[in-house]
Amino acid sequence: MHRILLLLLAVSFHSFAGERSGNGGDVITCPESIELLDSFEARANHLHIILKNKTMDGVLEEVLPRIEKIDSFTSRIIRQHISRLRDDVASFDATGVSNQPTTLFTEHELVNIDDSAHFQLPSGCQIEQLIIHSSSSYSLEKPFIINARLWKMLSPEQKALSLLHEGWYIFLRAYGYENSRLARYLNGVFASSSHSEYTQHMFNQDLRSIHHRPINVLDQTEVFSVEEN
Repeated sequence: MHRILLLLLAVSFHSFAGERSGNGGDVITCPESIELLDSFEARANHLHIILKNKTMDGVLEEVLPRIEKIDSFTSRIIRQHISRLRDDVASFDATGVSNQPTTLFTEHELVNIDDSAHFQLPSGCQIEQLIIHSSSSYSLEKPFIINARLWKMLSPEQKALSLLHEGWYIFLRAYGYENSRLARYLNGVFASSSHSEYTQHMFNQDLRSIHHRPINVLDQTEVFSVEEN
């Protein structure tokens, strides 16, 4: 048997304490289009999202290795946290069954979670709530609720980026981030052509930038150990 050191960040979907409402992923809906807030902000920041793959799984497997090159642990945690959500949305897309193991697809409009801290929107467009991830769910509740109407309107690329957004937000939430601005920024960086210019040093600086204390994802003072056979 040997020990693997894992960051305290390795939390489960149900590990956050708090009220029923948690974080949410947003889309921008315009008269002729719909996209993630992440994608719009990336474009506004001159980050050009150019992805070769045209399927949801293909985009995920194109972006996750980019994160792994910067920090393999971060990539592993994001992959872990979106794995069940990934299965649920694939099943919904294939079958239309709304009640999935960890996700409820609803025909109702979702209440806006005011955690985006966004600065701008395209003229004539509005923010709508796509996904809510519950901070604390009861035994028979689903940790994820997705607006089925909006989900069906998204391209496979945007669906993949919405899952990555949730992974980033869960990752950052463990460090105490209370809005999704950095999650959206990192999502845009790794989905864009600028990912090749992004370094481990930049990543650590960005993690420190809006936090009340310095952090380092490789800081061995913030790890715990688990046994692996």
